[in-house]
Formats: sequence, C-alpha cells, structure tokens
Amino acid sequence: TPLRSFHDLQHQKKVLCLEALYLSNLLDRAAFSSDLLSMTVQLVETEEDSFLLVAQHVANLLNEGQAKTALAETPGSRFLDECTDILSEERFADYLKTLSGHLDLVFGKSSEKDAECVANILVHAVPRVPEDKLAETVKVLTAALSSKVDERADERLAALLNLYGVTSGVVVQYPVLLALSEFARKSPKLATNLAVHVRGRVEEWIKSWGLSDAQARELYITIALLVKASQDKAAGKEFLRLISLALALAAEGDAAALAALKPHAVSALQEFLRSSTTYQCDLAELPAVRQLSSDSQYAPLYKLLVASLSGDITAYKAAATPAALELAGAAADASLYKARMTALLALGSRSAHQQVPFSDIQKALDIPADQVEVWVVRAIGSKLLECKIDQVHSAVTINRCTLRTFSNSDWAGMRTKLAAWRDSLAAVQHNLAVNKAAAPQGLGMPPPARTQQQGIKA
Repeated sequence: TPLRSFHDLQHQKKVLCLEALYLSNLLDRAAFSSDLLSMTVQLVETEEDSFLLVAQHVANLLNEGQAKTALAETPGSRFLDECTDILSEERFADYLKTLSGHLDLVFGKSSEKDAECVANILVHAVPRVPEDKLAETVKVLTAALSSKVDERADERLAALLNLYGVTSGVVVQYPVLLALSEFARKSPKLATNLAVHVRGRVEEWIKSWGLSDAQARELYITIALLVKASQDKAAGKEFLRLISLALALAAEGDAAALAALKPHAVSALQEFLRSSTTYQCDLAELPAVRQLSSDSQYAPLYKLLVASLSGDITAYKAAATPAALELAGAAADASLYKARMTALLALGSRSAHQQVPFSDIQKALDIPADQVEVWVVRAIGSKLLECKIDQVHSAVTINRCTLRTFSNSDWAGMRTKLAAWRDSLAAVQHNLAVNKAAAPQGLGMPPPARTQQQGIKA
C-alpha cells in the first residue's frame, strides 16, 4: 500500500510488472501501425528492461491518434530513440527529466495499474542518478507527480511516498516531504490517510535533519495545514499545537518572518475562538500574534482573544463586537458560552483547594443563581474541573482546574518553586548528615548474650 512507502524501499524487488499497450510489430518500429495490442503482464527481469518498457509505453501513448504510415518517423518513435540513447549512456538524470515531462499523459491515458507501474519504475531509477544531479532531478520528478490532484490522486501520492522512501538526507527528502504534504492536503481523503502517519513526527524530522528555524517553521506550517485538511476529529487541536510551535519560532525583530506568519497567526486565533473543546491557549504573548494588536484589520480579533482568556466576562462582552465575531467566524452564543467556561476556569485557578461560594461563581460568569450548579457540572463533564459541590453551604471546593494559559510568568513561578524545593531537600540532607555524625558511636563491646528463653524461641 502507499503508506508502506515510508519504510525503507532500498531493497525493493527488481522484478517489476508492466501491463501496457504496445505496437503490434515491436521488431520493426519503422513500419508503424496504430493497431494496438493489449499484452498480458510481462515480468521484467532487469531494471534496464523496465526502464526501456516505460519509454515504449509512453511512445505508444504519443502515437495514439497518428495516421498509419509505414516507414515514417512518429512522435513516439523519436521519443523512444531518444530514451534508448539516454539509457545506453546511463544518463539517468536526463532519462527521468525526459519521462517526467510526459507523466500527465501517462496518468491521463493509462490504466490505473499501468500508471502505478510506470511511476514506481521511474522512482526506482532515482538511486541511479549521480549525487551532484540528484536534488535537481528529484525536484523535477516531484513537480511532475504532484501537478494534478484531480487525476489519479492515489497513484500520484503513492509514487511521492515511494520517492520519499528511496531518497535520504535533508537536501532531497525535505522538499519531497513538503511537496507530498501539500499535494495530499488538496484532498480530504488523501489528507486523512497521510496525517495519521506524519502526526507526531515533525519534531523528529527537525532534530534528525538539523533544520534551521525558517525550515522548521515551514515544516510545522505545512503539516499543520495537512492535519487541518483531514477529516480527523482531533485535527483542530493538533493544528493549533503545530501552528503555535511555528509561530513561536519568530523572534521579535524578525520583520520578514513576522510578516510571513501573520495569516497563520490569524488562522490560529480563529481556530481557537471557534473551538468548543479547546480552552488552553498560549498564543497571545507570541510576537507573531501580538503584532495583530496594532493591525488595523485584525486588532479586534486579537482583543477578543485576550478578553476571552482573561476570564473577565465584562471585558469579553466589550470585546465581542459583531466585527470581532465575524473575523473569528464564531457564533455569538457559542463564543459567550466559551467565555463563561473560561471565566469559571479563571476563578478555579485563583481558588484552588479552597471553597468558592456559589455567589462568586454567579458573579464571575454573569449568570442567574439557579444556573451555577449547571455550569459546574458542565465543566466537570468536559473534564475541565475536578471539584466537590456542597449544596448545604452553597459552595464548591475545586481540586483541579485546567489552566487557560501557561505564560512566561507561570514558568518563572514554577522555576521559583522548584528552586525552593531543591533548597529544602538540600537542607534536609544536610541535617541528616549532621545528626548522623553526632550520633554516639559503638564502644567495641560484644553484643549482649542471648537468654536461654530467646535461644529456645529461635
């Protein structure tokens, strides 16, 4: 299957099958006939034979519709002669570039099986390309395979995956990965199939390839868009995770990077504000996102994000203008629901392991008194809160609460706590050492003799 192609294909079988239409007289190409003969599957014993058969197959397609003319050159015969000369000189870079120019013809006029075989044979020729021409040749082949998503999309994606598998190194594999991901995201079906296999691997690629920040941003964004285009239920959360990592790689003074990331920052804010399941967001402090605060078009969107995360319903209602909600693509009722749930989380964060009166919840959420328990139960059901409801005393004791944000100040606070714990443990360790040193030592006296009763018991 196509998805197996991420595994090592260096040792794939050299016996390939190609079912195609050939000229009725293969021995005498000069006497061309347009009466094509459907041949049975032919086992190809050598790679050279398979490469020539692909050229013959393309030549047949080029000759379709040509008038029957004996002893005359045809587009197909000229093409085949050219490929034969190239193969005899083992110029595989030129061979692949020449065949790449006719891949749309192959995918458009060949059967599904023939198209797949042709693509696989061409990919199988890539390892024979000299190192100094490999990157350029793979670029040409990649562009030809990904040129159309509405024509033999499955076979094209399979070939791109095979191409990724037979290559190695960042210079060659990285562009192929970007191309096949961009190709797959044009189709929800392809995106869903591919997203399963690339999810969670971006960090691994960045580390193993040693990508620069610019390349890492590009890869994060490409895979994020692929995931977003898929039909996976968890696509929104994974999209936000990946796009946040991309946005975090832009420094404050990098004007070019910030400008390029602006549309992705807008997309991230829209995704968060529309999501009914995501309540944690650390985007507001990132320079790539903060730049929206001074943008004439997107400033209302940024203000809505900050107000939603603040947990202040009054501030949220002031920011939730029709223009801001339209920019976010969020319905007013759904957005208010999320803001109230976030306000409950903010209250829970401030009052962890303490009793919170119903009246405080009512005020924070701006809801009727008889709706307080309903909102608490909703938060528990969404696994945003762990708490106990005391109906007798009209209070809630919150044991755990999902954090809305975890900003730099939160990291600093955690660092301070960890340092205090480390100092406390060091002090305990020191006291134990001092007490051990001060303890009375033995005087070398023999242990007391066992009594007769003890000996009997033993």
